[in-house]
Amino acid sequence: MLDALFIGAHPDDCELFAGGLIALLTRQGYTVGILDLTEGELSSRETREERHQERQHSAELLGLHKCLTLSLGDTSLQETDENIRQVVTALRQLRPKFVFLQYPDDRHPDHVKAAILAKRAIFYARLKNYPVDEEPFLIPAYAYYIGNTPVPPQPTFIVDITETYQTKLKALHAYTSQFHNPGFKGFPTYISSEQFFAFIETRARYYGHLIGVEYGEPYILDRPIKLTEPLSLLREQKFL
Repeated sequence: MLDALFIGAHPDDCELFAGGLIALLTRQGYTVGILDLTEGELSSRETREERHQERQHSAELLGLHKCLTLSLGDTSLQETDENIRQVVTALRQLRPKFVFLQYPDDRHPDHVKAAILAKRAIFYARLKNYPVDEEPFLIPAYAYYIGNTPVPPQPTFIVDITETYQTKLKALHAYTSQFHNPGFKGFPTYISSEQFFAFIETRARYYGHLIGVEYGEPYILDRPIKLTEPLSLLREQKFL
């Protein structure tokens, strides 16, 4: 059983938008995994095998306990019954106590589909008569990590990733074919540009600024939080 599972459409999605939290959780002793729904095999800058090697290197840097990659079709990810069954099977095998998935309002179509697939699979994983062999498993709640959203939504909470921000960058640099790498001679893309890496830092500093720290990552819960001692929490946040 995992304490937390992060689900993304492609290898590098989880690191890009939730890598700071992943590194923080593993540093704190939690068991953490990533589930990639595709192999990112249609990347214009690398082969399937080399993408797999990058994924493994990144997982080691983050201290992941489990990393599972499905082959549901890069650029053709669809909400089919078979794809949902594969994600349900993975959830029942990994049995996470909490799940983080991609926010559905995103410029990349695969990210949108990944959010829909993951949300449906979380619901179906609990159903006794759902047609997969593994035992049913209830995931009580989940949160979205915010990706390439045209108009970023208001986060429910922001995680202080100041102490793990450099680990997040190392995990991203493990994808030598995907992000800024002056030594790589492949076809140029936006995410491989120096400007995109500057955006990553600007974004982390912006969300960190909102909570009074150097770097932050935003998340949205799927439901309201119950508080029994709200004043204690507000004092901790220095609101009172």
